[in-house]
Amino acid sequence: MKKVQELQAAQAAAQSRDKPELIRQVTLQRKEKDFEGMLEYMKDDEARLIKTLITDIRPSTVSATVPCLPAYILFMCIRHADYINDDQKVESLLTSTINAIKKVLKRNNDDFEMMSFWLANSSRLLHCLKQYSGEEAFMTQNTQKQNEHCLKNFDLAEYRQVLSDLSIQIYQQLIKVAEGIIQPMIGFVVVMKIFLRCKSVTLV
Repeated sequence: MKKVQELQAAQAAAQSRDKPELIRQVTLQRKEKDFEGMLEYMKDDEARLIKTLITDIRPSTVSATVPCLPAYILFMCIRHADYINDDQKVESLLTSTINAIKKVLKRNNDDFEMMSFWLANSSRLLHCLKQYSGEEAFMTQNTQKQNEHCLKNFDLAEYRQVLSDLSIQIYQQLIKVAEGIIQPMIGFVVVMKIFLRCKSVTLV
């Protein structure tokens, strides 16, 4: 026991020697930053970006995060491409985004959760492109800071129209899927009502 106690005491002394002596309590202060709401990405990473945010994503994996997170991230990437005045990057990202959403929906054309997820994200991306377009009609309720974040170099009105058409298509498909889910339930309720009526007539 004495040897063990001596060994423990020696280890404690060695540890205290290894620790730097703290002269006074110091707190780390973080400098205030003015966030620009942009995300930079390399052109070579566009395919990986689309795969991560659109092709491979499942609604359940982002259900606990910011609603419409993929749309916000894509818009921040578009803003940066606009900020550096890279028309090829803007065009490529928007085209890839729209095509990838179409492919995902084609593969999941009877999945209500996936349809509603991409209806929300397509609508959100469209709304961001309008709100930060720089057009006065869409800026009436913006704050001064939001107006500072408007696109500087490109008019994306044609892409907005394509996104609008896509959102309408997703909505129409979502209605069909919902009808397919609800119709059997309605049929069951009707059958049960008829059954109960027949039963009550029989009892009388």
